[in-house]
Amino acid sequence: MRIGRPPGARTLRRSAISPRENEIDVYARRVGQIVRDARMERGISTATLGTAIGMHPRTLHRLESGARSPLLETLIRIARALGIAPRELLP
Repeated sequence: MRIGRPPGARTLRRSAISPRENEIDVYARRVGQIVRDARMERGISTATLGTAIGMHPRTLHRLESGARSPLLETLIRIARALGIAPRELLP
């Protein structure tokens, strides 16, 4: 017996993603790059920054790579830990 999708179920294709979602992905990548650049300029590791903001280093890495969209609260904690204004983390 073959297990798979129910009859009539549709598969999501990349083209099925709305333009708005693509926009969010681009924004998340930009913010992540800004966070990474600011962290590296200060010579801080992901482990050190993660500990300072209460985030696992792997989660911080996902944020920096754009795989995760940061919450406003997270951006504020990152900015405080880096000693910069939160607006500096926005594109």
